[in-house]
Amino acid sequence: MSSGRTLGTGWDRGIMDLVAPLVGAASQLGGKVALVGGAVRDLLLCQRPPELDLVFLGEPAAFRQVLERVCSEAGWVLSRAHDRFGTASLVEPEKGMRVDLAMARRETYPAPGALPVVSVGARLEEDLARRDFTINSMAVPLPGNQLLDPFDGAADLSGRCLRLLHSGSILDDPTRALRAAKYAARLDFFPESVIFSEAMDRSRAARAWSAISADRLRAALAGVLAEPGWRTGASRILVPWKILDLIAGRPVQLSLPPPGTGPASWPDLLGLLDPESRQALGSRLSLAKRVVRRASGK
Repeated sequence: MSSGRTLGTGWDRGIMDLVAPLVGAASQLGGKVALVGGAVRDLLLCQRPPELDLVFLGEPAAFRQVLERVCSEAGWVLSRAHDRFGTASLVEPEKGMRVDLAMARRETYPAPGALPVVSVGARLEEDLARRDFTINSMAVPLPGNQLLDPFDGAADLSGRCLRLLHSGSILDDPTRALRAAKYAARLDFFPESVIFSEAMDRSRAARAWSAISADRLRAALAGVLAEPGWRTGASRILVPWKILDLIAGRPVQLSLPPPGTGPASWPDLLGLLDPESRQALGSRLSLAKRVVRRASGK
C-alpha cells in the first residue's frame, strides 16, 4: 500500500539526477525501477545514504540490457554482476556513488538457517515482504517521491522500533538477529520484543543457528562490532537474547565495555569473555588462533 507520504520536495534533486540514466534506460526497455530498503530509511531519517539500493521490475533480458546501456552510454562502471541471482553493483561516474541494482525477487527457505532459494520476477510488494525489518521494507517507485510502505515502517522509524516482519524471520535467517544488534547500535533503536522473542524461540528450538556457516556468522557479527555504538547493540540484543550463547554453543558471559568506547576488534570482543567462552566463540567463528591468543594476553 502507499502511505500517502512523500520524501519531501528536495530529496529527488540529488537522487533523481544521480539515477536518471538508469531509470530512463529501464523505462525504454519496458521496465521500472524503485528505490528500496536502507536508502529509503536513511532519507526518511534525513540522512544521506552511503549507497543506493534499487529494485528492477521487468524481464531478465531487459535487466542485462539496462546494465549494458548505462555503462556504454552514461559511463557507469559495472563492478559486480550475478546473472543467476539478477543482481549487480555499479558505480555512478560523476559522484562515485555505489548503486546496487537487483531484480525484484521472492525467497523461500528450504530449511531453518539455509540459504534462500531465489526466484526473480516478483512484484515490488512481494520483494518488500521478503526483507528483515519494517524500517527496511519501504520503497519509492521512480520517478517520483511517493512512499510505498506496506508494513508501516515509517511509523516504526518514528517510534525508534526494530520490528521483524514475521515471527519466522530469524528461523529463516538467524543473522537477522545480528543485524538487529547492528541497527540498534547505529540508529539507537529498540527491538519490538513480542515478535522478536517469539522469533528467537523458534530459531533456538529448530537449532537454526547451527546451520549457519562460520563465514556468515563472522561477517554478521563483524558488522555489529564495526558500529561506534556497538555496546548499545550488545546490551539491547546480544546479551538479553543470549545471541553469543547460540553462536558459541555454550553459555557465554559478556562483560560489556564502558559506554562510548567506539568500534571493537575481535580481540576487543574476545577479551570481554571468560577463557572457555573465548575459545568456543573463536572456534565457531573460525578466527585465527593468533587473534584468540592476543585476546588472552598470551
